[in-house]
Amino acid sequence: MKTIEESVVTAMDGSDKELFPFLPYILQDLWEIGADPGAIIKLINKHFDNHKGLKVLDLGCGKGAVSVKVSKKLGCRCFGMDAIPEFIEFA
Repeated sequence: MKTIEESVVTAMDGSDKELFPFLPYILQDLWEIGADPGAIIKLINKHFDNHKGLKVLDLGCGKGAVSVKVSKKLGCRCFGMDAIPEFIEFA
C-alpha cells in the first residue's frame, strides 16, 4: 500500500516521494491545481437541479479553487480535504 506522500506525488505525475515536502513551494504560484472548476460546474448542472441543497466533497482539493468556484456559482456547500496542510491553510 502506498503512503500518502507517494499517493500525492504519483497523482501529480511524479515518481519520487522525496519531492512531497517541496510541493507547497513548487506550486506556490498556482491556485488551480488539478480539475477544471468550469468542467465540474457543468457536470453538477447536468446531474443535479437543486444546487442550494447540494453538498460537495472535494477530495484532494488543493488550494480550494474548485470548491470556491462551485460554491460561489451554484450556491451549494463544499467541503475540501487535502494531504498538504499548506494547501488547506490557503484554501
